[in-house]
Amino acid sequence: MCDDRVEKKYSFVPEAPAPVLQPAAFPVALPVAYASNKLVSAISLRLGLLCGGSFLLGYIVLPVIGVILAGNNETVNGLLSLVCPFLSIIILFAGGWLLYGSWRKLFADLNFCQFPMMMFMVWGFPLALGISFASAVITTLWQLAGEKMGLEFGIPPTVEIMQSQEHWQVAAMAVTALLAAPLYEEILFRRVLFGLVYQYCGRWVAYAVTALAFGLVHMSLLQLPGFLLIASLWQFLYVRERNLWVSIILHFYNNLVAVSMLLIIRYKDFLIELLMRLNANT
Repeated sequence: MCDDRVEKKYSFVPEAPAPVLQPAAFPVALPVAYASNKLVSAISLRLGLLCGGSFLLGYIVLPVIGVILAGNNETVNGLLSLVCPFLSIIILFAGGWLLYGSWRKLFADLNFCQFPMMMFMVWGFPLALGISFASAVITTLWQLAGEKMGLEFGIPPTVEIMQSQEHWQVAAMAVTALLAAPLYEEILFRRVLFGLVYQYCGRWVAYAVTALAFGLVHMSLLQLPGFLLIASLWQFLYVRERNLWVSIILHFYNNLVAVSMLLIIRYKDFLIELLMRLNANT
């Protein structure tokens, strides 16, 4: 009896091996379990070089070459402003597929986890609207304070384009702001730049550098404080959720609100006339 109890107590039963999970095939979104197990701040050198190279080619080298060849041709320059952001995205993902050998590895390094459909459909828009409102309040206070200090704020470039350029240029700006900017800028700032600075300088320096870079790249002194707030909040939510789709969705909704307001202002006379005709017909 005693021997039986001892044998049962100390007998070793090997555990069954854990099942090996197979990754979802592209283009199905990656489940959360397949996201990078590294910290959000950790970033591979090849991803940094890949994103930096696509940015240099799409936003600097190719536009400069186009301007040199086209001269002062506004049509060509306008087409370049539309094509180059999308070209940067193509370069990024094409180069990523070549370097990583699979979409799964590239998406894992980018922290593209499962797409948060509930956020996109339900509470992403009000959250983005609240952040945009807070940014607008800060921008207004900054404008009032700047005017008292004698600062002169120019018209933001995006506002100037939406108000004064041709209709096709307005459409190009809207398409770029809604499709290219949320995806590429979030990869560049929220994932790559923040990750690199975090690794060498720490969390708070990374927050400051990323927010400042995001604000300066939009070339608007008036909107700079608002962009600092927006970038910091988007960065915080991305770090908290460890899913780059979160900040992409917020960026998309923010631009959707901004573009919609600028289009309404630009075409207010046409919209008023259209409403009057509809009322007359009814």
